[in-house]
Amino acid sequence: AVAMAQSIAAEYPENALTHILLGSAYFNTGQTDMAGIHLKKCLSLNNNILEAHEILTRIAYEKGNPEEAVRLCLEARNRGLSSPKLLNRLARAQMDLGQAEQSIQTLLEATKASSPSSESFYLLGQARMQARDYRGAKESFVHTTKLVPDHTQAYFGLFTACQRLGQVEEAMEFRNTFVRLESIDRKDLNDRSSQ
Repeated sequence: AVAMAQSIAAEYPENALTHILLGSAYFNTGQTDMAGIHLKKCLSLNNNILEAHEILTRIAYEKGNPEEAVRLCLEARNRGLSSPKLLNRLARAQMDLGQAEQSIQTLLEATKASSPSSESFYLLGQARMQARDYRGAKESFVHTTKLVPDHTQAYFGLFTACQRLGQVEEAMEFRNTFVRLESIDRKDLNDRSSQ
């Protein structure tokens, strides 16, 4: 994929789409420095390509630079470019920086998208936990489980939120579900690693 993208980029060096193609190929093969070079070139040619912003943000976040991830997300959003994926990445970075309230606002925007992801609701639950809004967190985690009934971590969030709310019986029910799902997850992981 990288070789094919390189040949296309060599033929069309001033086309932003060839650089997003090459940047994506490098990113998918773990070559984030090369990916960054081509994604930045893409944006210098056309700063309105959402995917380039999303991948650059992910690279910054995965390299442990939440400040840069926030900056890149806000730059894209200020250009009118947004997606639940970009907003989720922004919210994660904001939470890492201890900005729970900003993260909640970002995730509320993500959950209002035309097709919000379960990740947006799950992250909203986490952000609300960080802000000590346990009722709101519980509501977000419940919504997550409606979208993904076997979302293991959402059940752990429900267990924790209910404990903080003093809802002991309900907390234990969610804990039991979490333990059951975690056991299934662990078994699946072991099965995959033994293949």
